[in-house]
Amino acid sequence: MAKFDFDDLVSFLREQYGEDLRWVVNYNSKSYDYRFHHVRKDLEGDLKGIQLDYVIHRSLAVYNKRHAEGVYFHLGESDYLIVNYERGKAIHLFLDDKRGVTIMLEPDVAATLPDFIDACKDRIELA
Repeated sequence: MAKFDFDDLVSFLREQYGEDLRWVVNYNSKSYDYRFHHVRKDLEGDLKGIQLDYVIHRSLAVYNKRHAEGVYFHLGESDYLIVNYERGKAIHLFLDDKRGVTIMLEPDVAATLPDFIDACKDRIELA
């Protein structure tokens, strides 16, 4: 199975969004493994411990490619999912049927689609 490198993606997002970038994490929705690549300093305390594991595991159960395609089976293959919350905008980019990367921005940040998605995917490299 191919491995991905997210360094260029994180650099791009930091440059483009600065303090509006909350965090970046890649995940495997089948094994529930995840790894943070960027966390804004003021959020580090929020993203530690058992509560974080609980949130991540629940989100991976819902915000993954297989689930999105199962719900909207009649629409074909999915590439990404965006959920805007009161305190953050979550962009889930699907890399394959079980792996992806989630980018969390401030909720009022604009992202032009599909240009934003393409720019992000262009910066995710095979390791």
